[in-house]
Amino acid sequence: MSRAVLLTVLLAGILVIGTSSPAWAAQMDARVNPNSEESFFKINYQKTVFIEYPDGGKLFDELHLKEWTESGTADSSNPGVKDLIVKLNDKISRDGSQAIISDLNVIYDIHLKGRTINTSIDYKVALEGTITNYIISKDQTKTLVDMGWRGLTATDEIMIDGVGINHPISVLIDKETIVYEILKGNQAEEILSKNLIDANYILEQPLTNWHFLFDPTGINVDAGTFGLDESIS
Repeated sequence: MSRAVLLTVLLAGILVIGTSSPAWAAQMDARVNPNSEESFFKINYQKTVFIEYPDGGKLFDELHLKEWTESGTADSSNPGVKDLIVKLNDKISRDGSQAIISDLNVIYDIHLKGRTINTSIDYKVALEGTITNYIISKDQTKTLVDMGWRGLTATDEIMIDGVGINHPISVLIDKETIVYEILKGNQAEEILSKNLIDANYILEQPLTNWHFLFDPTGINVDAGTFGLDESIS
């Protein structure tokens, strides 16, 4: 019977500067089968921005009654997805991995919701794809599974059917020009110009940290220090 390893990592953080309060996260799910030539992975990138205007003003006038969504999907036949595959594979190679993304689907959803005291913008990008060439062999014998491809990151803007999905500032430039002009030139613009597709932190986590995420025995052993009965471990 083939053996597979299920990997799940969640990263989240909060940063508050000026009128924006970005929260970002990257979550990866991958089932890597060492007895298969290819395996499926999915990674979600998410950022939420709050634009606050407690004293009203121009931002209030522009945003408090607005609500819109920009969403779409694209597969590897899309020029933007092809460009993203190239950039991700280049990053994988620079990270020292031999693995290759052979297929990729992109799902994105950007939702703006205006309120009386603030406006939220939720950015979500999901990548679903196939990873290959992750088996390291020696003398024609499979010896190791290459997991050095986990830091799936792209720093340049990625355009999917005219929508920039990697730099949150892009959608404001395109759909909320007046709001962008207000935020331009301060730290809010700098933060919103950072790439959303960033999983470097996942790559930086040692694989030993992942053990307890998919090994129930490991979880129970650890929980035993908190009084878990050995009879159910």
